[in-house]
Amino acid sequence: MSDSLFMPLTQRAAGRRELSGWEAVWVPLGEGEAEGLTIGRGTGWKPIEVPRQLAAREGRQSVWYRVEFPRPDHAGRVVLRVGGAFLATNVWLNGRLLGSHYGYFAPFGFDLTPYLKPENMLVICCESAVETQPEKKRHIMGLFNDGDLKPYPASAYSSLPEPYGVEVPLGLWQPVQLEYVGPIAVDWLRLKPTFEAGDGRLEVEARLRNLDGRQMDG
Repeated sequence: MSDSLFMPLTQRAAGRRELSGWEAVWVPLGEGEAEGLTIGRGTGWKPIEVPRQLAAREGRQSVWYRVEFPRPDHAGRVVLRVGGAFLATNVWLNGRLLGSHYGYFAPFGFDLTPYLKPENMLVICCESAVETQPEKKRHIMGLFNDGDLKPYPASAYSSLPEPYGVEVPLGLWQPVQLEYVGPIAVDWLRLKPTFEAGDGRLEVEARLRNLDGRQMDG
């Protein structure tokens, strides 16, 4: 499931800013909202480096991040770009759920413009379930959890002693940035060059996204 913007291309119309000063807290899988974590409250928050790939283990499968930032001095649109997050991710700005993303390689983001305040609290929750029973698996993780390179069979997952317990990747493993753009964002771009009889031709195909909903021509 994903209701975020697909952002394989970095938008560079008016600059960007990498967010820093992150804090994080670990909570049990599926918990955190009742404790007020969606608005950055709760206890146990500690400074953390982002980007940084973490490891989820049984009983430690959900990490919440928070960071504060002022409203950017930009007259256009402000888009949040998450370069990579493992595995199921939910994003809140000032307590409002912006949406979710599932996966780990594709960059994604959200248009923050309508929800920005003079001071803002961004909260991101990443969950990565540790599945030790292969016959009941729900998540596809490729070599991260299902590869043949591990020195033990999948049937042994649930009985591995320390320090060989099952771990899977988790968290914000690529930078999180604010991108300052105009009303149009580029979802993807394809260039197709051809050469024939000494002549060259470049065919450009792009998918554009209208962020502010105004009627546009061209």
